[in-house]
Amino acid sequence: MVYSAVTEVCHDLSQNNWETLLELAISFNQIILTNRSLVATIMLAVGGASAISVVQLRTAAILSLHLGVWINLGGIIVLATMFYTDRFYYFELLLGTLEELSRIEKSCPKIPDITDALSQRIPLQRTTNLIYAYYLLIGGTLLIEAVMIQFIHCRKLS
Repeated sequence: MVYSAVTEVCHDLSQNNWETLLELAISFNQIILTNRSLVATIMLAVGGASAISVVQLRTAAILSLHLGVWINLGGIIVLATMFYTDRFYYFELLLGTLEELSRIEKSCPKIPDITDALSQRIPLQRTTNLIYAYYLLIGGTLLIEAVMIQFIHCRKLS
């Protein structure tokens, strides 16, 4: 009788913790998606600003580099900062939350085991690779644009 009551209380606590952690995991995921949307928006603005600087400020240069190159380099620094925040902070918080969810699901048979089922569908390494690819694609695009701007700038001067 006492064992049954203790088991029921343990189940209720696990259920509450599981629901709270699930909401937390959803929140971290939303923060990550919002961060990546913000990255795309900022990088489009950076690319646009550097392209406009080529047209409007044809001879603007600092230390022999066109202003547009400096704008892109600043964008790459912002991108690197946002990548670090995404991958090594929010993504790690999400992984920790998912690990705790999995632990609760294994310890309490009445709670559905969805965390491991979803994790098996998308391996962690693939998810990590996609994060790197997303940021490298954007950073590479900004770097190529910076090189093109400098090339155009040098041709105009000669």
